[in-house]
Amino acid sequence: SRKALAARQTAATVVQKWWRMTLARQIVRRIAEAKATILVQLVYRRRFRRLAKASKILYNRTSEMFIAFRPFAQQKKVKVAAIQIQRCCRGYLSRARGGRQRAATIIQAFVRRVRARWEVQARLQAVHRLQAACGSFVLSRRLARRKQCVLL
Repeated sequence: SRKALAARQTAATVVQKWWRMTLARQIVRRIAEAKATILVQLVYRRRFRRLAKASKILYNRTSEMFIAFRPFAQQKKVKVAAIQIQRCCRGYLSRARGGRQRAATIIQAFVRRVRARWEVQARLQAVHRLQAACGSFVLSRRLARRKQCVLL
């Protein structure tokens, strides 16, 4: 019975070792996963910090450039507005003095109208000639048929 007791105790020790080993493996696996997760989060955090720092530097530089450029931009806006006013004024003056241009426009319209009339008349004459030719052909055929009828 001492042998059986020793065998049972050895078997129980083996099962306990196996169970402790399984639990230890699970704990080690969880720790490894947690380390990997923390590492990934640290990488993302570092990338974000770099991006935020770069964005802040860019914002600061842009602000400095804007502050330096602002007077020039205002001067440029004034210049653009002055050019616009000059353009409108010159256009008004040219339209006010545009008597010669109006006369030229009227003459050009007259010439276009005369040419258009000539073209219409030429086309009408061509149509009349075609109609006359067709009409004389039809009349000659009718007369030829009547002559045949009379001769028969």
